[in-house]
Amino acid sequence: MAGEPMAGPKIDIVTVSYQREMALLKLQARSIRRYVDRDLINKIILIANGPSSASFLAAVRHEVLPEYGDLAPLVVLVDGECLCPGLTHEESGWRTQQAFKLIAALLVATPCYLILDTKDHFIRSVSHGSFIADDGRMISHLASNRVWLRPMFDASFAYFGVDNTRYLDESLPQTTPFLVSAGGVRSMLQWIRQKSGLPLASFFRAVFARPECQLTEFFLIAAFTILRDGTLLHDYAFHPQLGIKLFRTQVVTPEMFKVDMEHVGDDQYKTMSLHHGALEALTAAQRVDIGRAWIARGLISDLGEADAFLALASPASVDSTSATL
Repeated sequence: MAGEPMAGPKIDIVTVSYQREMALLKLQARSIRRYVDRDLINKIILIANGPSSASFLAAVRHEVLPEYGDLAPLVVLVDGECLCPGLTHEESGWRTQQAFKLIAALLVATPCYLILDTKDHFIRSVSHGSFIADDGRMISHLASNRVWLRPMFDASFAYFGVDNTRYLDESLPQTTPFLVSAGGVRSMLQWIRQKSGLPLASFFRAVFARPECQLTEFFLIAAFTILRDGTLLHDYAFHPQLGIKLFRTQVVTPEMFKVDMEHVGDDQYKTMSLHHGALEALTAAQRVDIGRAWIARGLISDLGEADAFLALASPASVDSTSATL
């Protein structure tokens, strides 16, 4: 952020995950091995979020690390309970996931880090220029928050005392992949410590992890950036969206689903995200379409492999908070 280099030659990649997302985490690892330029990656940090972190991390070592291939030595496994004791509670997993995405700034060693959700996987090659503009700013896309998640948008801006009126239709997105300044997040966490009067662990346990809390990680980042710089444009260059994002709405609306599947063939789109609500709503025909898209992008060899990923990921693996997204 202000006064800091926006980007170096490498970035850390951060994913927060838990046991029931194992199948999609394997797919993500496979896609990183296939499509992410090795020269871009410093470390891949996997944070375990949940009450069974030890067993999850053991399974990751056995099932997921092989999918990274020669990138496996770059993977760092982190027990969320050790990172922020007392934060990992199954009933608020969506909230604690957001907290860990911010706390991860205390772990990363690069100027920027790329936050992925387990639901994200790469479908085309990406390199430094996919995420960093020629002038060194981080690349994102503009998002409208006038309707979707508006209460969270309002609450997060209000927390920093920032008027969000100008940014209802032109702010940072609330979805991953999301590139962020590590130093900027660390400054924000320090501001939060001073405002709340609480150590970070206590703040996240007492405030952020409550299901009724309206603060969200990416809206807080947007608000803090504006609070400090008066603009998002110091840190971010806004380009067209690079990701295909399948929410429940896209799945239950055949015309929207068809358009998204057509985007798989468009070089603009580098990632695909299968949100939990979408996984639950997929029809048999749509599962075949997604499987064929994965085959076309070289991520799987046959539809049986697609069934394995999709069946393991839904609907039993859907937590109650994210099921509506």
